[in-house]
Amino acid sequence: MAASSGNRLSALAILATAAAIGLQLSLPVTTLAHGGGGGHMGGFGGSGRMGGFGGGMPRGISGPVSRPAGGVKPAGAAKATPGRADGPGHFAGPGQMSRDDFRQLANRSLARDVAGRGGVRPYSAAALATRGEAIRGNFYRGGWYGGAGWYGNHFRPWWPGAWWGGYGWGVGTGLLVGLAWADLASWGGYGATPVAYNYGSNVVYADDGVTVQGENVGSAEEYANQAATIAAASGDDSELSDKTEWRSLGVFALARDGETNPSTFLNLAVDQQGHLRGTYYDAVSDSTQNVSGSVEKKSQRACWTIGGKKTPVYEAGLANLTQQQTTMLVHRDGGKVEQLLLVRVEDPKAAAGASGKASQAAAG
Repeated sequence: MAASSGNRLSALAILATAAAIGLQLSLPVTTLAHGGGGGHMGGFGGSGRMGGFGGGMPRGISGPVSRPAGGVKPAGAAKATPGRADGPGHFAGPGQMSRDDFRQLANRSLARDVAGRGGVRPYSAAALATRGEAIRGNFYRGGWYGGAGWYGNHFRPWWPGAWWGGYGWGVGTGLLVGLAWADLASWGGYGATPVAYNYGSNVVYADDGVTVQGENVGSAEEYANQAATIAAASGDDSELSDKTEWRSLGVFALARDGETNPSTFLNLAVDQQGHLRGTYYDAVSDSTQNVSGSVEKKSQRACWTIGGKKTPVYEAGLANLTQQQTTMLVHRDGGKVEQLLLVRVEDPKAAAGASGKASQAAAG
């Protein structure tokens, strides 16, 4: 009976170590303050940088912990495995697993954790429309909207070039209301068929990786690396010229799950080569940051970064950016991902004017 109990405790100990170490590889330190002991990160006790099994005890347990004969021993009592360094900051003890083994465990655990928290979940068109209308309503009524001048004050282009059609850098209709897919596709050479990126529906995170349109494209970290590569293809601003023509995709509010009156906004514009430029605006601090990225023409995947940083990397489908509202992803280090909602906040008067012109054109 004692040996059986010891085996069960050993199995639990290995799983606990895998979870603690795997999470350290993937998640911010602040998410790991759940244990006691003298480890740098807390955990299950011990004096090592990452904690261990010796020296301390989990929070909520008082008094000595009895161990059956032959059961789990403190990590310090174990013999070091040849070729591996034991001690603070290392994986110690018998039956060791490689760092790659722990990383694989962490990736599987992270995928389940994200899915369990609703990190990337599907939205129906009706649910998106309902949230979009609520956010736009708050934006217009007592929110951040300040008339057509609000767009010009916060989203004037900072990059070389001019708006398509010879309009210079004025506050044109595109900035105020965005761009329709048919117009964008023919101008940019994307083909008539849009590729939708509906995160949680046709872009799905699972234990065995990420699938896009039913095809496995790799692990969460690999999919994030692909986004980083696309964003980095934005090119240097010196490669652009004053003759480069741009089309604005409009201005969007960025909302987290459950947020109904967001205070951060994003403008994106694209040129015919697929370069992305734009502005990120924080209304609370009244500050802006530059946005750079690109569109991969074959996949129609748009990826960008903010403020000149390499991470996080943001992505959305280009066709989705012509809609009134859409989901998007934020790729953070270690394959961690966050789902946000982009809601178009167009100028009502300009939108009404554009709609009227479109109706006249259709009638004529």
